Amino acid sequence: MELAIRAARPADREAIEALNLEGQPGVSPFLPGEVELCIARATLFHVAESGSELRGYLLAFGAGFSAIGDEYAWFSLRHPAFLYVDSIAVARAHWRRGIG
Repeated sequence: MELAIRAARPADREAIEALNLEGQPGVSPFLPGEVELCIARATLFHVAESGSELRGYLLAFGAGFSAIGDEYAWFSLRHPAFLYVDSIAVARAHWRRGIG
């Protein structure tokens, strides 16, 4: 399987939300409009794509954001520079194939 990694785009919203649902409870659910907000603001929001289908995503935030969550706040208080991996989700049918 040929896999490409690229930045998430607004057109990926439905596929990202589907991956997110498959990844629960291991990942927090997206609120309405949150995917688009993360695409615009996150330090990294990348998808793994094979053909025209998304197989997974990675969402990460660098230092300087506020109110992302308790874990992010912990890093913010202790480190001036960091990359916080918020979530990684992989389509269940593609687990254990090195995508994550």
